[in-house]
Amino acid sequence: MTEPLEALDAKFQFDEERRSCITSTDVAGILGLSRWATPLSIYQSKIDPQEERAPSIAMWLGNEMEGIVSRLYTGATNNRVRADNRFYRHPVYGWLGAHLDRRVIGDPKLIVELKTRGSMTGWGDDGSDVVPPDVWCQVQTQIFVTGAREAHIATLFSSRAYRTYSIQPDPNFETLIVPDLERFWNDHVLAGVPPEPTGRDVDTAIVHALAGGTSGNLRSATPEQEEVIERLRLAKVAREAAELAEAEAKNRVEVLIGVDYDGITGSFGTVYWRRTGEIHKTDWRLVAETYRQAVMHLLEMIDADDVNSADVSSMRAQVDMALSLYTKVEQGIRRLLPRYTDED
Repeated sequence: MTEPLEALDAKFQFDEERRSCITSTDVAGILGLSRWATPLSIYQSKIDPQEERAPSIAMWLGNEMEGIVSRLYTGATNNRVRADNRFYRHPVYGWLGAHLDRRVIGDPKLIVELKTRGSMTGWGDDGSDVVPPDVWCQVQTQIFVTGAREAHIATLFSSRAYRTYSIQPDPNFETLIVPDLERFWNDHVLAGVPPEPTGRDVDTAIVHALAGGTSGNLRSATPEQEEVIERLRLAKVAREAAELAEAEAKNRVEVLIGVDYDGITGSFGTVYWRRTGEIHKTDWRLVAETYRQAVMHLLEMIDADDVNSADVSSMRAQVDMALSLYTKVEQGIRRLLPRYTDED
């Protein structure tokens, strides 16, 4: 179903507002406190936003559950709330903005953030101010931008529990965090200089999408770039040593478990070493090739008096064409292949 024009306009405006400044949902990623976003991915979303992907199930459910979480909050606190669709900018730091979920009716300085979560890890008791760092950053930014006196975080955990968290303004937010955000905005977004990538998957995807890798040219490394290459070499050595140590420990644990037991238990928990059921693997490429050869053999055996020769030729052409029809050609992958001098 096509979205109404009003909804498309509102979405376009929302996206433009997000691109025009740092928003409260960007802050944790910029500070390296998010599991999902990084400085590079935030930069990319401002400079060159990729084609929008369909929301994940978790994101879709979160949006759909907002009304329910809002009602749970009112039931728990007796605070009636209203939706707030405005976009706010800080009166001094215009590059810093925020969207809000709800405001309390009769107490507009009390704002409410609605959350749905699958895990309680990092969340404190009901009524406390103990929340994960990324959520704390988001809400502190909302408070700072809007001048709110307090924020409540209404959180539903996998339909199993509901809790309300109370966050007070942090007096150190402006002096300790805002300068880092301002540097990111000026030195990266406005300057068009991407931050250094991290090792997270989101950054790996951005880096691997870069063009090139077919020219055959080699660039000469500067001393600073050689330091980066040395870090890569040392990381490889450390990884290989860690993998060897892990493999040794696994072998020793498996020997400890032995043949008469399926695992071992203790104060550490339980380590299982069980055999799975039989695994059947099919090489579908070979299956397809076998059927192709069988079909071609049958076509050769057909008596021309029984079947029109043109039909036989047509069937033969379809079989020959099948491989090209169902073969997808994709751009080659750029692989990083270090060849260190001391390994020659």
